[in-house]
Amino acid sequence: DSILETGSNIPLMKLDAQGFECEILEGMGRDLASTVDHVHFEKADRFLSAHDCNNLLARFRNLGFTIYDQNNEIVGPKKDDENLAYDLEAKRKKTMKLFWL
Repeated sequence: DSILETGSNIPLMKLDAQGFECEILEGMGRDLASTVDHVHFEKADRFLSAHDCNNLLARFRNLGFTIYDQNNEIVGPKKDDENLAYDLEAKRKKTMKLFWL
């Protein structure tokens, strides 16, 4: 994270770490995560469980992301425990800046 300049913006990040996703998010921290708008990742519980990463979706949410499935439907916390392997998106809400004239 020290190679990025202050004010950097990362529009898209692909995260495919075979179960090490939680470690990456932890190392990324809130400051660096706030520069990322969209993360494409796979939730593969067999890999995540092997690395005690049983709360990946909650970690994304704690960093300010909303989780979406392949149909662009929000994945709520009730689905966090499903043992599936599927592609997901973590997106940060864009704020619209209003300018008054």
